[in-house]
Amino acid sequence: MKTLFALLLLLLVPPAYASADPVVGYWETEDHDAVIEFLPCEDSFCGRFVWLKEDSAENPSLDDLNTNVDKRGRPLCGLTFLGGFEKEDEGVYKSGWIYSPRHGSSFGAELKLQDADTLVLRGYFLFPFLGGEQTWKRVLSPSFCWKIRDAKR
Repeated sequence: MKTLFALLLLLLVPPAYASADPVVGYWETEDHDAVIEFLPCEDSFCGRFVWLKEDSAENPSLDDLNTNVDKRGRPLCGLTFLGGFEKEDEGVYKSGWIYSPRHGSSFGAELKLQDADTLVLRGYFLFPFLGGEQTWKRVLSPSFCWKIRDAKR
């Protein structure tokens, strides 16, 4: 009887990923030098680095240009550098921010899903029309930078 109940429950309750927001998942940057994981963060969405092209156990990528001196030198692997994205409409996320380790500064940001596997990120200064866009592609089975580091320990 318990087995029958468990089987019925599995058939009636959709898996967690089925109800996940379409932005949730792994995305490769336009220049193919990083993979980002988007995930729910409290009442919005955020993103963190999970793979960096230039990252290795011997030479980890570090946040060396941060304008906040106390944050300099932290590893970029696993760093949440995107946040505050609120779903405004289906596939449209606004009110976000992006921290650019290349510049050491944060900017406003918006996201728009073009389709299930294409995400457009717009970073800007002050107003959305004062910025630029990157197109990211979904990745189904990414590598993870922390696995490189863990293998060397």
